[in-house]
Amino acid sequence: MNNLANLAEIQDYRLYNPGAQLLLDTNVLLIFLVGIYDEDYLKECPLMTDNNKNYGKEHFDLVQEILKCFIYKIVITPQVLAEIYMLSSKKIKPPSRFNEYFVGLINQLKKCREEHIPLKILLEGNGSVVRFGFTDISLVEAAKKLKSAILTDDFPLYEAFREVVPVIYFSQVCVAGIFDRR
Repeated sequence: MNNLANLAEIQDYRLYNPGAQLLLDTNVLLIFLVGIYDEDYLKECPLMTDNNKNYGKEHFDLVQEILKCFIYKIVITPQVLAEIYMLSSKKIKPPSRFNEYFVGLINQLKKCREEHIPLKILLEGNGSVVRFGFTDISLVEAAKKLKSAILTDDFPLYEAFREVVPVIYFSQVCVAGIFDRR
């Protein structure tokens, strides 16, 4: 069951894999962190609106529902942390808002577990690193190591690795969630 396409499938996955953890990709973690900081800021934050993204409160609510399935089992990699800082520091302005946001970010990240994947392992499939980058490959390798799932809104990552590890494609879960509510 590597294609977890809706909330019910995610809940079932967690039920049948009680030790499974959830690795968060940068994009979905940012939805959560910005939403925790200020739900109203989601609709205007450049992190949520750049590149034709339109993340809003309903996306934040869905991320929270998914995270509830994995309470105390959230994992990030150092590469995700680096991307979070780099993107946040460039996009969240003015500096006073960034400082407030970052204090909240730190408090949320303290609840996560960090999984380090050695550089040697990241470089083993060097074609993958060239194509997907260090962050995505760190998530895939951590998911293999931990026998856990990845939550991402990155379609190329989902498409390439869903047969290797369980990958939750957030956009697919969003569409399923819309139909579930009708």
